[in-house]
Amino acid sequence: MNNRNKGRWGPASASGNGAIATLLVQAVGKDVKNIKLGDRVAGYAFAGNGAFQEYTLLTNGGIVTLASRTTFIEGAVLPMAVATSGVAIFLRMGIPWGPRLSPQKGISLVHGASSSVGSAAVQLAKILGFEVFATAGDKNREYVKKLGASEVWDHQDAALVEKIVNAAAGRVIKYGFAAASMGGASQVVARVLLAANSGGEWKARLCVTTPWDEKEAVPQGIELTQTRASAAVTENNEFGVWLFNEFLKEKLENGEYVPSPEIEIIEGGLEKGVFYSIPATAASTSPQPPTQLQTLCQAPSRQNRKLNLHLIAVACLEAELGPGALDVNLEDMGAVGVDADGGEGDYLAEDGDEDA
Repeated sequence: MNNRNKGRWGPASASGNGAIATLLVQAVGKDVKNIKLGDRVAGYAFAGNGAFQEYTLLTNGGIVTLASRTTFIEGAVLPMAVATSGVAIFLRMGIPWGPRLSPQKGISLVHGASSSVGSAAVQLAKILGFEVFATAGDKNREYVKKLGASEVWDHQDAALVEKIVNAAAGRVIKYGFAAASMGGASQVVARVLLAANSGGEWKARLCVTTPWDEKEAVPQGIELTQTRASAAVTENNEFGVWLFNEFLKEKLENGEYVPSPEIEIIEGGLEKGVFYSIPATAASTSPQPPTQLQTLCQAPSRQNRKLNLHLIAVACLEAELGPGALDVNLEDMGAVGVDADGGEGDYLAEDGDEDA
């Protein structure tokens, strides 16, 4: 059975770092179920079949049909975030998955809950029945609560561990997900889990998005794992099919899951808008003074509630707002793509960062 029989092709209308696409289905492999020609979909693509090309190949384990209320732009935030958080919750932490989900009890902690991956984890945990404790920037507290968290703390609070443990009021926190794992964040979540489970025989399960600092031993009482989005397809394609084709599709249609974070469109074109949102230090390592476009390409994503609009979002915005809406020509970047109407447009073909 060749790869084409396992996937489907479509002209890419959006991309994240080349791994994310929202598109119209143009062909379907004979073994693919629940996807048909003309469907509006979002999907996770591997680098060799990525979204920086005229047609994108997606496997049946990484694609979701978009609900009628979901735009292509909103769909672009789904694949990486849902795959990363879904693998963390179901494959790494061991929460049972399948057509008949058993309601979960207890508290689940999500650190970095206003990021794309964190906000996905909050919603998935809430849908599963957990009471969700979360951390985020103070300005995003109410937003994270709207997504389903019952309690949200400022992740920079010096008394964070004590406050979370006090709120648990003697209840065990069995699961912790460090959606934002850098800068000692994973260790903070570990301390919360240990304090909340003091004296218990259960090993708290902590999943991280970046490797644990090798200089520090993993505390006894913590079962540590690391998530990665591609595992939804490479480790267990049946899981990926269920997560995207069935679970996420249903939750998008009934409104239980909403694409998150919210999208911010900056008016005036890339050079007039997005360029000035990039930190001045982004191009500090460049040996020559960078152009504005080069600075955008090199700029790291910022994990905040608003999706950082890089050049890689041009195709998506053109498809949603109409050709020429961004008033920017990327022909000099050597990139050519196809928009949702099948017309050629100048899209970025270089690598970029994605907020995950």
